[in-house]
Amino acid sequence: MTNKSQIKILVVGDPGSIHAAKFTSLLEEIGYEVRIFQSEFYYDQDEHLKNTLIYVAFPAQPAINHNKIIEDKILQYHVHWNMVLNLIKGQNNILDFSKYPRVNHLKRVMKEFQPEIIFSLKMQNDGYTVAEAKEKLGKKLPTWVHFAWGTDLEFFGKNPQYAPKHLDLIRKALGSCDYFMADSLRDVNQAQKFGFKGINLGMCLASVGFDLEELNKIKRKSKGQPRKIILIKGRQGGLVGKAFNILRALELIRDDLRDFQIKIIMPTPEVKMVSEYLNLSKGLKFEIVQRLPYKKLLSLFNQSRIAISASEVDGSPLFLMEAMAMGAFPIHSDMESVREWVKNGENGLLFPVDNVEKLSNCIRKALSDDQLVTKAKAINWQIARKRMDRKKLRSKIKDLIETRIIEKNNEER
Repeated sequence: MTNKSQIKILVVGDPGSIHAAKFTSLLEEIGYEVRIFQSEFYYDQDEHLKNTLIYVAFPAQPAINHNKIIEDKILQYHVHWNMVLNLIKGQNNILDFSKYPRVNHLKRVMKEFQPEIIFSLKMQNDGYTVAEAKEKLGKKLPTWVHFAWGTDLEFFGKNPQYAPKHLDLIRKALGSCDYFMADSLRDVNQAQKFGFKGINLGMCLASVGFDLEELNKIKRKSKGQPRKIILIKGRQGGLVGKAFNILRALELIRDDLRDFQIKIIMPTPEVKMVSEYLNLSKGLKFEIVQRLPYKKLLSLFNQSRIAISASEVDGSPLFLMEAMAMGAFPIHSDMESVREWVKNGENGLLFPVDNVEKLSNCIRKALSDDQLVTKAKAINWQIARKRMDRKKLRSKIKDLIETRIIEKNNEER
């Protein structure tokens, strides 16, 4: 019988992802022994990881020096550096990575670490890698939970360009994982339509919420100060980003923006270039914001009147959660999963992702309607307290692991 305080968990995910890092750190807070296996051929590391052991594909310098990295010695002798460099250059193309699964190395890590549970945190390619490992190992694979995020099923399973190459892989993974959870109710329901046959653990935020006491501390520091920032998510392309539409919408109403700073969070190169052009030619006040320490990023949301994101597909977007929790009025492209959080015209505004005129009207309304913005701020904080509280989500995850998974496994032995 497994001692719950000594549960070993292997997270198959990207240590550079804030979602994967926050989820891993939450598991460690509970008291489990957790390691990360990076299934792709590049390495980055988010600040939320502290002393986590991470298996990587080749030698790399960690972003935070106090983390430990376990270099996969075998892989260094089997991968040509030219291939690795080409993969790094093309890392936005998920299809390239699917050609080079690290299944054999995952098997070796499992034999060494002997985890009770494996969590895969993205279907492409973490879920695919674990699915192939299960195909080879059968019942020798530990209990497998797949945690689906925004594009896992909705984009790769439905987009006409990608579904022909991915739907069979998705069905294979869903047909072989033991448990499933997702960051949206949309995907909780979608999984069974795509062939999931195991136990559904329901919905949980991929970022596993916020420390609400910490958020209140940040809010108190700027209490009473006017919110004079318009915050933009700066992703264009990368399969689903539509930041150009935001820039076009702002240009249409530039005369309404004179009293505001427009800050673009981590823009892709194209967005940065276009924003610089608009600064020079149209007199807009765009400012580029590269990666910030997370508390400073939350403080930026706290100084913003509105936060705008445009994406073709997502689950429960972290940008949206951050805006709602920090009191920035959310304006987001309309999609089923976002409607799980935002009621249009009540606690945010939604727009068709390619309707620039509609988006510009939403921005105008959010800048002029103080009553709407104040009401939304109160509603969104109540939503945050109810559905984004990290303490509550930590308790939920602990119960899922120890009651729904470990106790069930013990009963079946």
